[in-house]
Amino acid sequence: LLLFNNRPHEELPAFLQAADALILSSSYEGSPNVVKEAMACNLPVVSTPVGDVPTLLNGVHNSQICDGISESLATGLRSVIKDGLPSTGREKIAPLSSDAIAGRILNIYHDVLNRRPSR
Repeated sequence: LLLFNNRPHEELPAFLQAADALILSSSYEGSPNVVKEAMACNLPVVSTPVGDVPTLLNGVHNSQICDGISESLATGLRSVIKDGLPSTGREKIAPLSSDAIAGRILNIYHDVLNRRPSR
């Protein structure tokens, strides 16, 4: 078990790529970036059903949503480790990539400019 805390964010990708799975045991979250970062690395995620994590992981192979009971999280972790395959998170998270978001924002600006009445 490796805990990532009080470390520079730049080190996170190396930790995620070296890990077998990410466990998020929070009881409250909004939209945890670490789950999205793990998905971008195709790292299996075992998480409590907090924030938008159930939506993010819906349809992602080799990831688990578990209640906050430690035995449930352990069972989920055993399951993703036993599967042994990477998750399919990167494919699911692609619409949230920097390039995809920048393109959507650019399209909004173009739409607004095209609707402005000419003077």
